[in-house]
Amino acid sequence: MFWSRSQLFLVANSALIGFLAKDTPLPGAPHDAKLWIYLSLSLAGLALCTLWHVMISIGSHWISWWQQKMCALEEDAFDSTILWRERPPTGALRARDVARATAVLFTIIWLALFLYIICLFF
Repeated sequence: MFWSRSQLFLVANSALIGFLAKDTPLPGAPHDAKLWIYLSLSLAGLALCTLWHVMISIGSHWISWWQQKMCALEEDAFDSTILWRERPPTGALRARDVARATAVLFTIIWLALFLYIICLFF
């Protein structure tokens, strides 16, 4: 469920960036309503990324809480059968790390677009 929510944010950000990237105004272009639209959409993208970061943090707290509960209850529930306490190694990165890195990448892209549009106004 955690990764599914991150995928929704990934799709939303990708679609919005794809929409904007095909027709981004160039320097020296006249300041028209299009710049205001792009400014608004870049702010919406930053807001979407902020919500994504919040979702990752809240989800991580719940995952950690459930992991602690499962480790505490597993021995009583399954005796010597180990299902959760000794999980197989999955490498250096966890799904949460990948989700957070992806959210950071999109935040940087949206911030760069926002700053670019601000520069076009001046």
